[in-house]
Amino acid sequence: VIDSERDLRRLLVWLLVAAVVGAGVTLQFGEVSAGADINNANTGRLEFGGVENTIFMSRLLCAGALVALFAPAMRLGNGWGRVVLPLLAVGLLAVAASIGSRGPLVSLGMALAVTLSAVIVRNPRALLPLLGMVAVGAIVLAFVSLPETSAARLRGITEDPLGTLQTDGRSRLYTQAIEIAQDHPVTGFGSGSFNLYSAVLIRKELRYPHNIFLETAAEIGLAAALLLAVCMIAVLVALFRRAWATADAQRRAQVYLVTALLLLTFFAAQFSGDINDNRTFWTALGLGWLVARHDLVAETRPARA
Repeated sequence: VIDSERDLRRLLVWLLVAAVVGAGVTLQFGEVSAGADINNANTGRLEFGGVENTIFMSRLLCAGALVALFAPAMRLGNGWGRVVLPLLAVGLLAVAASIGSRGPLVSLGMALAVTLSAVIVRNPRALLPLLGMVAVGAIVLAFVSLPETSAARLRGITEDPLGTLQTDGRSRLYTQAIEIAQDHPVTGFGSGSFNLYSAVLIRKELRYPHNIFLETAAEIGLAAALLLAVCMIAVLVALFRRAWATADAQRRAQVYLVTALLLLTFFAAQFSGDINDNRTFWTALGLGWLVARHDLVAETRPARA
């Protein structure tokens, strides 16, 4: 339950701790798999708990990296945190890159681009420090050795994003979801129907469209998908207004971090996961509304007697 600034900071700290533990467990017990994934392709990626766990772990590490990047501005870790925490963020990203799941990394890049653009709009002087931080991170990551398949997957998404989308099968899933939405635009085909539709008509179990808007439109209806889009836009506008109206730099950084976490989970929901699987997105959306509409960031819990 979050009802004060202290609760919010505790949640963010534990998110970072969970990411560090996840990275440590993956490095200690994970293996570079030579097997095949669900698409019968050689993975060659650092895995812990099987290929089904790679996306979840990558999202956790990317979320932890966001917390570590914003932590110095929030005055977490005092003096040493200004050096150690950014390096920790780079380390978490290196492990995420070794895992090789592209969606979380792309989502992280997009979330940072949007959030940092909002920072620069209100404070142009922040551009140079941000560019310096990105340059240092890029230099450090350049010396990180990745499994060959992971490196190839990441090169593919940067060099030919559309071609990569088509080869991994997502374009076919998107097309199928659009067809269902066109046939049932008002109420959708029913919750969970995408899986049933695939099994009956295509004779292959394609569990979900890997895009939360397309799944919402196909299974619940176009109105629900539109409502979700309006809600997302409204909470982002409210968060940016909250950040720009906050005079205290520490509290403003907290709002930006909540915004970045929401954007990370939102963009990730456009590449993978079904409506229920994207619990982190719904949680971040609720947290975003809480911070944007209520002055929780400015509150402090009174000391106990």
